[in-house]
Amino acid sequence: FHIQCNTDVQNSLQVNHPATALLSLLLLPNLVRAGKTNGTMSRLVVTSSDTHYWTKLDEEVLREDDILQK
Repeated sequence: FHIQCNTDVQNSLQVNHPATALLSLLLLPNLVRAGKTNGTMSRLVVTSSDTHYWTKLDEEVLREDDILQK
């Protein structure tokens, strides 16, 4: 494991936890504003790298132009 000298936090821990929390806090005003503008509740979904690693998508889905619509 590599420790960041300026924070004394292990790299993967720093990237996966405090960085995600900071990003969430920084996005919060935009999420609230978007929710009010659109009349809906905004969401922030965070997935882990393990989720990406274990997820299997059919080749057919991967060839689609807009796989998020599936």
